[in-house]
Amino acid sequence: MRSANDGTGIGLAILVSFIALGTGHVFGTIVSTEDGALEGIVVPLQKGNIYQFKKIPYAMPPVGPLRFSKPLKHPPWNNTLNATDFGPACIQSGSLTHPVSEDCLFLNVYVPHKLSTTANKSVMVWIHGGGYRSGSGMEYDGTSLALQGDVIVVTLNYRLGVFGFFSTGDSSARGNYGLWDQIEALKWIKSNIKYFGGNSDSITLFGESAGAFSVFHLALFPGNQNLFHRVIMQSGTFGFVQKDPFTYAQALGDHLQCSDVHSTTSLVSCLREVEATTLLTGSHIAYMFSSLNDIFAMPLAPVIDGELISVDPLSLLRNESSEELAFYKSLDVISGCNSAEGSLLLMVIPLFPDLFLPAGNLSEGIPSWVLKLFAQSLTETKYNNDSRILQLVYDKYTSTDIAEQGRLIVNFFSDFTYYLPMLESLLLHNRGGNSHANSFQYFFSNAPLVDFALGVLPEWFEGAGHGTEINYLFDNWGYLSGNNRVLSTTMMSYWTNFANNG
Repeated sequence: MRSANDGTGIGLAILVSFIALGTGHVFGTIVSTEDGALEGIVVPLQKGNIYQFKKIPYAMPPVGPLRFSKPLKHPPWNNTLNATDFGPACIQSGSLTHPVSEDCLFLNVYVPHKLSTTANKSVMVWIHGGGYRSGSGMEYDGTSLALQGDVIVVTLNYRLGVFGFFSTGDSSARGNYGLWDQIEALKWIKSNIKYFGGNSDSITLFGESAGAFSVFHLALFPGNQNLFHRVIMQSGTFGFVQKDPFTYAQALGDHLQCSDVHSTTSLVSCLREVEATTLLTGSHIAYMFSSLNDIFAMPLAPVIDGELISVDPLSLLRNESSEELAFYKSLDVISGCNSAEGSLLLMVIPLFPDLFLPAGNLSEGIPSWVLKLFAQSLTETKYNNDSRILQLVYDKYTSTDIAEQGRLIVNFFSDFTYYLPMLESLLLHNRGGNSHANSFQYFFSNAPLVDFALGVLPEWFEGAGHGTEINYLFDNWGYLSGNNRVLSTTMMSYWTNFANNG
């Protein structure tokens, strides 16, 4: 047996040391990987043991000259790495309960029941949402899901906001670093998950919102062949491709007083020297340009870089001879939505207080003039300002009752941003009858009394808001009971059954 410290980086044994970590109930455990040894923990639970390995580095710290660059593989280490505590989240704004850092490219592994290199368990890799601006892998405890379906669950961090999606639109800074991070993590998982008892030929990639959009982009990139075999997209398929990144790049450079914002080489050099928190704060200037002229776009999001995303994703899907469609159709797919995805509007409207002040606090509903603003933006950006489309939208989604108008606006945003892309992507996946892979759709409609993002919902609001299903898929908080607990168990069983056999 070779040691993980002998310089080869190849370890074939799993060593369980059962070193007490002070609680009397949690024990240490060591796994040897291609990169070196990792010490994690074993947590005994009623449903079985869960083996947890946290803060595993899958790429070099993306700092200094590696900022705005593709991730580089992390080199092997000599000593046993402490994998008992989470690493920092990728740098972002907001009130997080854990630290953030630009050095954040870590993943976490949850192994259920028994640690054995011969277990050959299916693997589920979670890509978190957050609008490409927030979130982390550690927010999603894979324990319950892993134990329920006897699968290995992996969560990961990827670069966010300006650090993950800044682009000049040319070779100086192509963008999509957050997506490349996800690919680098998948490469690590493909090479090393066998040491945790995982089956590297049965990997399911799943995510929600921006995580689901990410999954979609990765499922259309033929370079990912064999890195994963099934995908689950929760509330997101194609969309949110930034088509004018240089405008935002220049605005950011101006704000941070870079000397030459017209030269992309000079601009990138300048921004690489800016201190991380200063760059984060300054990056919010880009969102000032994300006006209602295009509410269906994001200023810091995936871009058409000519490599990972070669052209508009929808045109790739519609091209029957494209390599991208062929790869997508080789994967088993689940795609679905919640019944009131447009709840996101209740978060967006308060971000524009000057514009929406006349709308009030939304407790009674949403006035029809708000629909007109959104409808005009949609027809201008998606339908070449076609007045016929605009009138059809007015006819379908307008009401004189303010509460009903609120529900209709939620439906409007749900339909165009989530439901139509979901349905078209599934139809194209199964076009002509797909003999290579399975296609499934789900619809989640269980409405909670309190929304996880919005808190107490207005009385007029109906349905399951954006992200509601996550609480049922990762039931680690213990507050679900009765029918909600049954629903949670059923959902976890569906997801893990799909991961196990498609």
